[in-house]
Amino acid sequence: MQTLTFRIRVITTAAVLLLFAIAPIADARHEKVFPSDTYAVLQVRDVASLAKQLSNHLITADLKKAGLAEYFEPGVKKIEALIDEAIATDPNKKEGKLLRFLKDFEKRNIQPFSGEIFLGLTKKESLKEDPIPFNVIGLIDTAIDEKTLEEFLEAGEFLPKKRKTPLKKNPAARDGAKKSNDAKEEIEHVTTTLNGVTLHEIVSATADEPPKSLGGWALVGKTFVFAIPGSALRDTVDAVQNGRKENLADSAFWKRGGDITDGTAEFAYGINGSLLAAELRAAIVAEKKKSAGNDIVEIVGAYDKLALDAVQSLWVSVRLTPDEIRSKAVLSYSEKRGLLTLLLPKTAKPLFPTFIPDLNTGICFSSVSYDGLQTWKNFEVLLAQALPTVKPMMDFQLSELKTKEGVDLREGLLENIGDRFTVFSGVPPPKAKPLRSAQDVHLSFNNYLFVWEVRDEVKLASLVTTLLGKINAEGGAEKMFPQREYMGVKIRNYLGDDLRISYALFDGKLFFGMNADNILEAVIAEIKNPQKLSEKNPGIVAALKRVPPTSFAAGFYDSAFVVNTLCSALELIFSSEEILSGKGGGLFLDAKKRPNANAIPWVYVEHAREGINEFVGEATLFRRETK
Repeated sequence: MQTLTFRIRVITTAAVLLLFAIAPIADARHEKVFPSDTYAVLQVRDVASLAKQLSNHLITADLKKAGLAEYFEPGVKKIEALIDEAIATDPNKKEGKLLRFLKDFEKRNIQPFSGEIFLGLTKKESLKEDPIPFNVIGLIDTAIDEKTLEEFLEAGEFLPKKRKTPLKKNPAARDGAKKSNDAKEEIEHVTTTLNGVTLHEIVSATADEPPKSLGGWALVGKTFVFAIPGSALRDTVDAVQNGRKENLADSAFWKRGGDITDGTAEFAYGINGSLLAAELRAAIVAEKKKSAGNDIVEIVGAYDKLALDAVQSLWVSVRLTPDEIRSKAVLSYSEKRGLLTLLLPKTAKPLFPTFIPDLNTGICFSSVSYDGLQTWKNFEVLLAQALPTVKPMMDFQLSELKTKEGVDLREGLLENIGDRFTVFSGVPPPKAKPLRSAQDVHLSFNNYLFVWEVRDEVKLASLVTTLLGKINAEGGAEKMFPQREYMGVKIRNYLGDDLRISYALFDGKLFFGMNADNILEAVIAEIKNPQKLSEKNPGIVAALKRVPPTSFAAGFYDSAFVVNTLCSALELIFSSEEILSGKGGGLFLDAKKRPNANAIPWVYVEHAREGINEFVGEATLFRRETK
């Protein structure tokens, strides 16, 4: 248990360290220190620069004008009060010591961590030292001395008390105790030296086993190094001093990142799909051999058919300019096998759906074009290969439904889905009375309309009629799914306790809404009386011009919708009678001071395209022109 607590504290420490990164120093290229066998990595190029950019960014100024600080003021004051109380009542306990130390840092304007931050999970040579199947490594540029770092870590009890003598087997072992599963574990802070660098290691020992280094930290020049376990710490310190031949920077995984890993992105993270897939397969084989499983061939065979090894890497980056925030994601693959055969995008023609309603009402959308029929066929092939006993069962059930019940799911639905899928989300109509329950809050932001194109509207309508007939025979579809009309379109609803579902089949499309009657009606009105997007939304048309014509997916989100949605969600999470009644106050939010979303004129446009053995997604958050 102590070992687990230590690991949690190390991870917590890493998070806390990020909060103190303010002062700039020379740029370091830590990817040259990491080994090539790295599973995942996160890089912040220069935290000090990032903090400065954010503080001076245009969106920060707009959020301030909108009253974001006033909205969270109760929470800020509550946290400050809790900190002061902890310092006053428990000055010598863990919480009090750490908080007092942090406040002292603030008063003295000490800015400990800055520059580049590089965190990652790397391959472990042996699992004998520790059951965790990977090394945890962090490299953080720092501007303070080793003594201050040690004081900080000890203040929060992230480090146990230091021993002046080497840790031996614990007292039970020294007293000649017999081997026991209940052997007491001792955890100590031990300092050793490697190449002139002091290693601060957390060492454990039991009555049955010799001391073992769980991990620790060191300061190498201006680089704070922490790692789990101890072998990773020693290896990383040596690499910082002497370099590493087979390093991450020279690996195929890193190079696939392209401009994401060229050192110009403020933030980047990557996942090494090839290495993870290979390690996962090896783990499955090893586990089955250990348990003497007779189904090892079937399980490994099913895993191989999924072809996870074809996914080489995923890289994501974030960049800041003075007036924009941009992100990019790249999924690289060797070839389309297994699960990747289900990704069959088609260049959207037209690029956007023709039935987009007036987005100035707060409606947002995302749309993707793909080969729907071939995707289903590929799924059936993959299912037959990976799970050969499941596919015949599925075929049998579909056949039984068709012959005995007259319900043809395959022809009416599964093979009838078209080539475009669109999701609308938006702000619901104003309510006549204030929100007074968690259910009311939930309904206020959970609003989506899903639209699928269908190949044969008649077949799907026949399937729905058959299903409703079955329900009528057993109790009445009209009571469960009352029908209404809007502009000549028949809409059925299901009214649950906290969810209103809408269904309609019209214009070769299947509409399925969740608390989204207003969006469904707006889309129907647009289809019935189409207007040029440029006439009703000239500003949005300008924003959508950022989407390349080769895209297979695109989306548009207005900040007003996003802010209102987030505020509704937060008010649900921190709900109280005071908040929900609209009186304001509460634990962490002042609902009466909800930010003015219209004062944040920002929009988010995203798009995706398929390249050579890769999928590329890009998004931009920018300020739209205001009158």
